[in-house]
Amino acid sequence: MDRTACDRPFPKIFPLDEPAAGLYLQRSGQTSVHDESVQSRENRGMLPSCEPSIVKLESRTNFYGEIPNRHVRLSVCFVRASCISVKCFKRNTLLPVLIEAPLMATIVDRSDPLSSAEFVTVDPAMAALVDRRHRKIADWLKSHQFDAALLTDPANQSWLSAGADFSGAEMSGPSTAMFVTPESRVIVCHNVASSRVFETCIGGMGFQIKERPWYEPLEVLLADLCRSRKVVLDRFGPLGEARTEAFRNFRWPLDDHDVEQLKMGSKIITHAVEATCRGWYPGKRECELAGEVSHRLLKHEVTPVRVQILADGRARRFRDWAWSEDETTSTVTIVAIGRYKGMHCGVSRTVLDGPLEGSFAEAWEKLALVLGTAMFFSLGSTPLSQIWGKVARIYEKFGCADEWEMAPQGELLDYGRISALITPQSKVAVPARGAIFWRPSIAMAMAGETVLATEEGARVLTHSGDWPTWDVEIKGSHVPVTAILSRSE
Repeated sequence: MDRTACDRPFPKIFPLDEPAAGLYLQRSGQTSVHDESVQSRENRGMLPSCEPSIVKLESRTNFYGEIPNRHVRLSVCFVRASCISVKCFKRNTLLPVLIEAPLMATIVDRSDPLSSAEFVTVDPAMAALVDRRHRKIADWLKSHQFDAALLTDPANQSWLSAGADFSGAEMSGPSTAMFVTPESRVIVCHNVASSRVFETCIGGMGFQIKERPWYEPLEVLLADLCRSRKVVLDRFGPLGEARTEAFRNFRWPLDDHDVEQLKMGSKIITHAVEATCRGWYPGKRECELAGEVSHRLLKHEVTPVRVQILADGRARRFRDWAWSEDETTSTVTIVAIGRYKGMHCGVSRTVLDGPLEGSFAEAWEKLALVLGTAMFFSLGSTPLSQIWGKVARIYEKFGCADEWEMAPQGELLDYGRISALITPQSKVAVPARGAIFWRPSIAMAMAGETVLATEEGARVLTHSGDWPTWDVEIKGSHVPVTAILSRSE
């Protein structure tokens, strides 16, 4: 089944019957409608009128019309170059529609004026953003002599749709694909997801939908689309040539829309982690804290991607620990990475029941210098290997050169959870405007901040102003670094 969500103005309105009937057709896309069940001319009589409603033709045979507060089941009964007959099961009647050519259509009964609540509002700026991103792919396809692109990476799908989340109830990721040509962009999915995607993710953005029943493999439809075409893939697969780095580069540098969503998401995630830390008391279980963080994120439409609760020095042995049912006693570190409107952001905070002293204090002093150095040198258009070299020297200077080998130290974030991991062998440069999540660790001390790197300098997005900080001097500049919240202070 094919559908179109088109934000273009309707060019023409065709009357179908006498003015009293109030039935009109509005053009809503270019996708052809095909139907094999043709009724005889005797059964295609004209109707004087029908109930006030808005009905969208959405299928070859059976579909559901969008009517305020109720649904009416419809069926396309007759199709030719200039006419569609639609059967309304509720009234058991036929509605003939005169059109210039077979295309997806909307039948509107104008006997009563529509209220504002019945209109789907489209943000012109968002629609224009999607068009610009589509043109970027289209120009690349033409210059590299490809017929189409098949996008299966959720990061690229979210980027092209300006932040839409196609995952639905499947938190692990979307079960959809995008088939993009220089002229069109099509969502490929099962019938379970098609209505949600069409109405909540891409409405008015110029996308089309191709769906198949949920019990049929989606790969069959994708193979049909790619057959006899030179297709480029954003992931490795059998249907074409993979160019993963090219599609990642489409997302760089971040534009104004991306940065705005990143800033909003950073505030929500930082508040969720800091509020959970402030509400902590000895005896709380790790799983309770994980639930509190997730609740604070979800109620603000942030999807938790990674949540870690590391209590009482557990990070010394397990840097990738999630949480358990164990009770916490003296200290807790909370790490959270969330996705808001497609953009990812991460933050880490530590709370201590008592004074900061001993080996824990020594580890944190070193960690503050490492994190401050990483943030200070996070400049746009700078090779990651160059930034990493300065960070590694701090580890070596303080006699903990082996600590960075225990866990990843940072990564580039955007619509992808990890767009590029920061390693000594990194060959990627920071985008002219890009987001970096630094998360160094020494022994049981862990810190994490998201910074917006530009060519003019780095801006920390996860500083709330309500959390204690330390000043670290680097190259004569004072860099504020998040400290521990100590209950003894």
